[in-house]
Amino acid sequence: MARKLGAPLGVAGWVGLAVLVAGCGEATAGDIDVHDIQPRAGATAGEQPVRITGANFRQDIGYAVYFGAIRATQLTILDDTTLLVATPQHDAGPVDVVVVADNGPAFRLHNAFQFNDQGGNVMEQVGEGAGGGSAGGGERF
Repeated sequence: MARKLGAPLGVAGWVGLAVLVAGCGEATAGDIDVHDIQPRAGATAGEQPVRITGANFRQDIGYAVYFGAIRATQLTILDDTTLLVATPQHDAGPVDVVVVADNGPAFRLHNAFQFNDQGGNVMEQVGEGAGGGSAGGGERF
């Protein structure tokens, strides 16, 4: 049974966009999948390079990556398993990371990135971020 979903939670500017999926959370051949993001934390000032690894990133379509409600400032498709993005400026705290393909499929990682106020030594504060470890807890929608 197909479900029609409205705007993803926490992503302003998607109002009115509907995504048709074959059962929320169920993978089908060719759907994007996100396995991990590294690093999982960065400065509130943004411009932190982040590598997103997964599957089925196509060169013939575009992608958008959102950190909370704010779109990443730069995105490069390195190959079918890797996207490279630059974080936007954002308030301190954990945020969901959402990867959206221009042809509709999307994938959300809950609390996958931690924005830190970098008042001190940057190298001491950038690390695992929210949740630590691999980017589990994701969902297709």
